[in-house]
Amino acid sequence: MKKIIKNKRIQIIFIICLSLIALLIMIFLVNKIFKLKDRLDNSKIDKIKSVEKYDKELNIDKAVKIPIITFHRVVDHETKIKYFSDNEWINDLDITKNELEWLYNNEWKTIDLDEFYCWYMNECEFDKKTFVITIDDGDAEAYYNVLPLLDKYDFKATLFVIGNTIPDVTPELNEPNYSRVGKDVIEKLRKENSRLHFESHSYAQHDFAQNGQPIASTFSIEELNKDFDNNSEYNFKYYAYPYGYYNNDLLSVISNRKDIKMAFTFGNFNYATRLNNRYEIDRIKISGNTSFEEFKDWFE
Repeated sequence: MKKIIKNKRIQIIFIICLSLIALLIMIFLVNKIFKLKDRLDNSKIDKIKSVEKYDKELNIDKAVKIPIITFHRVVDHETKIKYFSDNEWINDLDITKNELEWLYNNEWKTIDLDEFYCWYMNECEFDKKTFVITIDDGDAEAYYNVLPLLDKYDFKATLFVIGNTIPDVTPELNEPNYSRVGKDVIEKLRKENSRLHFESHSYAQHDFAQNGQPIASTFSIEELNKDFDNNSEYNFKYYAYPYGYYNNDLLSVISNRKDIKMAFTFGNFNYATRLNNRYEIDRIKISGNTSFEEFKDWFE
């Protein structure tokens, strides 16, 4: 009988010990769970703070990509229909007016290339609805036809001119004949701080070699440097590659020159971002074949 009582006591003590151990394990696990929850909450808070900091630093209400639209020659509607209806490199002035008017009505603003450079270097910020206008080749229509639109809509644009085609005096507009903006207009508009600016489309690279390739592909490094030097009287700071062509030699030359701050491509049609190489800034082609819907798509 005493033995049975003793065994029961042992069993009770054993059960109590097991219960205490179970209780301690439970307390330990609950403590772990609360600590884990605290860590998760803190992690979540840290992530939220991180995202808020990122958004603040990124300035998501500001431009993170900028469309740089590129025109070439812009002739009046009758000339386009009669002489250049199938030429994609010649734009209809009426259509260009509608495009710029749509941008104006939708509160888009232009910046010039100095301002774009400032943005690219992370020294300036601009609103999301910011774009750049460039015009290639230096045709006189940029002065006679496009500049009045720039004045009307308070837009800025840069005309990339070809050095060896710049006459001393700008001819009167006589479409459909070709004519280039002259030194007189470049000097006049620069003095007036006009909305139309002038930069380099090379001195003599806007041509093709006998093999059908852009002539720049045949230039030595010395010839490339001389080409830039030949435009020195104009104090150009920005460069647009003729036909969008460039090779390693041209990149090497242009990136080592002190006068050229930035260069613009033509071919990989896309938005310009701060991720672009400074001498490979993307642009967007707006040709005579670009529909109004295609044009608007770049801004929506």
